[in-house]
Amino acid sequence: MGNELTLEWLGTGSAMNYELGNSNFTLSRGDSKVVVDLSANNANMLVARNFELGSLVNLIATHDHGDHIDGLEGVGFLGWNALGREDTERPTLYVASQKLLGAVKSTLYQKMKDQQHPDNAPFQADFDFYFNTVIGEEIKIPGLPAISLHPTLHVQDMECYGVHIPEYGLWISGDTRQVKELPEGTALAFRDAGGPGNEARVHSDLDLDLIDRSADEKAITFLYHMGGTWRDSNQKQHGFAGMAMPGDKFILDGKDYRLDTTETFIHQRVPYSGPRE
Repeated sequence: MGNELTLEWLGTGSAMNYELGNSNFTLSRGDSKVVVDLSANNANMLVARNFELGSLVNLIATHDHGDHIDGLEGVGFLGWNALGREDTERPTLYVASQKLLGAVKSTLYQKMKDQQHPDNAPFQADFDFYFNTVIGEEIKIPGLPAISLHPTLHVQDMECYGVHIPEYGLWISGDTRQVKELPEGTALAFRDAGGPGNEARVHSDLDLDLIDRSADEKAITFLYHMGGTWRDSNQKQHGFAGMAMPGDKFILDGKDYRLDTTETFIHQRVPYSGPRE
């Protein structure tokens, strides 16, 4: 349907979960799309399934950990070295704040600074050479609904954000150890449940942080960002809607959602054919 919003998970695991991949996703409506976070692993996976990275026009970075932004390196190099993009042709990266943009630039600078012109003359490229950037917690992209980035606690003194799309009742926690209340009108939620179950954790833990959420909330909540013990989580037995899997497509119409599992797991490097719960 033309007015439906599709959330597709490229991966749903923690930084080093080789089965579930990294927790990045796309949001699309009609011909408009944005990629929310992009790891190098998921960028390679997209290439492997014949997706044109050069077609990426809009990207969002929620924080500057590698499993969320390292894929920007490949997108940037492709844009200049393969496609010769300049100025307004470059993809646009949306970030919530100037501080976060500075962190992203600092993380990628050394890897992306050395460049050359078509005549092989070397030059130093900064991040703005590869991407146009837009700063703000409220994001407006033509063809897509308004996207709100909400701040959340992941690592102390590090900026990190989740995603909220009020028009469709979609809420995603982002990488976080904070258990925020769901906004009014939420129809579908995703919570970080990566743990591990200790006081140094930087992700919410299913047993320590999420198990006592209300039954109504659990019924519309899928868990994600799970580590290597994800098979043991038993999220449905605890009352949650389930766990998001790589390739899952959640299609929202503004009132409800449906789950399309046609391409679930088929693009992962280590395919998994076991149960979903």
